[in-house]
Amino acid sequence: MKLNTSLCMWASREVLRAPGQLLMIFLVLALVTAFVGTALLFTDALSHTATMALEKAPSLIIRNISHGGWGPIAVKQSVKAATQVRGVTQATPRLWGLVQGPNGPVTVVGVSHESPALDHEPQHFNVPGIGSAVVGPGIEAIPGSTLQLQTGNRSFSFAVTQKLPATFSATVNDTVLLHEHDARKILGIPDGFASDLAIDVYHASEEEAILPDLATAFPFTVSITTRSQSTGRYSGSITRRGGLFLLVSLPAILALILLVLATNRNQKQYRQEIGLLKTMGWTTGEILYLHGVKSLMIGLPALLTGSTLAYGLVFTDLAIIPANILFDWKSSPPMLWIPWTDMLLSLSVVSATVMLPWLAAVIWPVFRASATDPQQLVLMREP
Repeated sequence: MKLNTSLCMWASREVLRAPGQLLMIFLVLALVTAFVGTALLFTDALSHTATMALEKAPSLIIRNISHGGWGPIAVKQSVKAATQVRGVTQATPRLWGLVQGPNGPVTVVGVSHESPALDHEPQHFNVPGIGSAVVGPGIEAIPGSTLQLQTGNRSFSFAVTQKLPATFSATVNDTVLLHEHDARKILGIPDGFASDLAIDVYHASEEEAILPDLATAFPFTVSITTRSQSTGRYSGSITRRGGLFLLVSLPAILALILLVLATNRNQKQYRQEIGLLKTMGWTTGEILYLHGVKSLMIGLPALLTGSTLAYGLVFTDLAIIPANILFDWKSSPPMLWIPWTDMLLSLSVVSATVMLPWLAAVIWPVFRASATDPQQLVLMREP
């Protein structure tokens, strides 16, 4: 223990001998960790958040297929056809669609006192009246302001009466709740029709089993999407976008290469110092231990700083930065969530990706030099 303490003190002195180089290496390691960690954490957290939100979604979604693509679905006829299928517990028509908001597309949802629910969300909002709107936490509007929505060449103005809390951002982040009358007007859906039909079943295992019966129950062509299919689709989309992680990591890899080159630049100096230590009686193990401790004294604080910065860029208001870079989102992303075990695993992968090349860049030249005759090292002659 005395030997280890002495070596640690020696390593600290060696590190402080070159504060400029110490600062450069610290900043590079911290920024690389933050860069790679942000991309990986954001992708994982978004996937977990989307999966959690879809767990509250209806078991099945039924849409009407017309010659021009998706079309409105007749409410009474569709509800009657769906509820006659064995296994269906509830059929709920939904009125929604995408329109252009102030900072990009937003989801408009039509609600009324008869059907105020949002896919099993608790009732924490007042049903807006005609000409009014309730906005999600990701919409840049406050109560008392005016919200402009546009569809085609038509523009609509609504008075914002309430903003939903951030705790609902996973499901209603970019959502605008309108009175059913306003929603039909802006979406172009007439009375008696809906955007789709949400189906609930007794058990999740029945989702696939009742698909043939549901498909033949309607007198028109329909498309049926199960909850598991929606989950797989969203997860697959996020994973494909996460492939950008490989692209955005290229600058980080380049930074690591430059770090290795900067470390090897002083290889001759290291060789001479190692030769002097060996002539003084130091063993190869002690020399490797010394340089390993020096590397960890720089690397571990840098990893902690970079990981903290990555956490802040994903789980705070700064998340709009990676959201815009990775997914081209103009508005604030929803409040992301990830199990702490998965978060630690992601950060461990990032730490290993950054730390192992750094340790190899430092230890390998020292190991090679330690195996050389000390006299050759002191005289700076190649073996």
